[in-house]
Amino acid sequence: MTMRDNAARACTRRASTAHENTASVLSNEWVNDEYKHLRVRVNASAAHVKPGQFFNLQCPQTEQDKPFFRRPMSTWFANAEQGYVDFLYKVVGAGTRGLATLRPEDAVNVLGPLGNGFTLQPGDRHILVAGRGVGLATLAPLAEHAAPILSK
Repeated sequence: MTMRDNAARACTRRASTAHENTASVLSNEWVNDEYKHLRVRVNASAAHVKPGQFFNLQCPQTEQDKPFFRRPMSTWFANAEQGYVDFLYKVVGAGTRGLATLRPEDAVNVLGPLGNGFTLQPGDRHILVAGRGVGLATLAPLAEHAAPILSK
């Protein structure tokens, strides 16, 4: 098997976990002057997110902005049983300004979960989690996931 074949198989395997959903906005609240917390309802299979995975969100167009590309957003938290995913984002450009306009019950197209996520190796006893700003959204699920594993 060639390296190209291995890469194609890996891409196929990863792609099968991603789901395109029309998600329903549950909330989109300001955390402070720069950041918002977006919670969307997705189907249960899309809500099965590993720490470090992300979604691509289709950003709404506004009178001022017409974002074309989806925006990759790290998951902050996810609850598969209740079918929702949370995102923490900083409002800085056309795409995130569009996301900031979303209100409860609005629809937003999401694609994910994407990426491989973090891997903890058997025998790991400690991890160092360092981040700031919106990077904390990626690390919070890792710390939450690692705590019971590393405490054994």
